[in-house]
Amino acid sequence: MKSKNKNITDLNIKAFKAFDRGDISLSINLFRQSLSIDESQPEILYSLAFVLAQSDKAEAIYLYQKAIFLKYDYVDAMYNLALLFHNLKKFEESLEMFNQALSLE
Repeated sequence: MKSKNKNITDLNIKAFKAFDRGDISLSINLFRQSLSIDESQPEILYSLAFVLAQSDKAEAIYLYQKAIFLKYDYVDAMYNLALLFHNLKKFEESLEMFNQALSLE
């Protein structure tokens, strides 16, 4: 178990560093590897959704929703999902997410 958690932590650190360097492809790949070990990491689902939001909006929406499902009070994910819905002109969904986030603040 300790080795699994260390692998996840190492992958996540490398993914964040790759993102900071602007290596988006590597960052996405490393976040996906981490999630393949344990897909119940809401923060990594959120991070991957954030990285993918420009290139694959449908997957980003799915990942934000999954992060919120795993962590029902994940206001940052709700807020980013609301913004993504707004950018896609899905105003009802956007308003619903903003309201849900505000109700938890």
